[in-house]
Amino acid sequence: RQKRNSVETVQSVDTLPSANEETAEKSPDTLSSDKVDCSFLPLIENKNIIRVEDEPYAKLGVIGKGGSCKVYRALSRECDVVALKKVKLDGLNKAAIDGYANEIALLKRLKGNPAIIQLYSSEVDLERKSIFLVMELGEVDLNYVLRQQELLSSKMGR
Repeated sequence: RQKRNSVETVQSVDTLPSANEETAEKSPDTLSSDKVDCSFLPLIENKNIIRVEDEPYAKLGVIGKGGSCKVYRALSRECDVVALKKVKLDGLNKAAIDGYANEIALLKRLKGNPAIIQLYSSEVDLERKSIFLVMELGEVDLNYVLRQQELLSSKMGR
């Protein structure tokens, strides 16, 4: 598997024709690089790239945040949309760091369980003072599901 950095990716995509160029000689049914929509290029800037285990992920937006972490919707090199959790280690006590280590260990043990969000990759980077987790993107988080069940239970109990 060949590794590419984001700058090389931008340079190769920049050589594609613009979306405005006409494609008179091609049939409408033929997919053409002349019709490539390059409006996504700003996403590939280095400031929008997070590397986990040397794999680049393009941040698409924040989908959640807490005191010491943010969860991003991100795009892998293979164009898979994933959840990327970044935990800042600055200011965390040992118990909090151990809690994140336990989360990673538990997700690894539960790998393959269809009822559990899958962990694809993780990295502890002391230089960046962060823990990174690349996970399956869930449409609803556990906290939301538990609150909905609680509301339903309280309504039925009345």
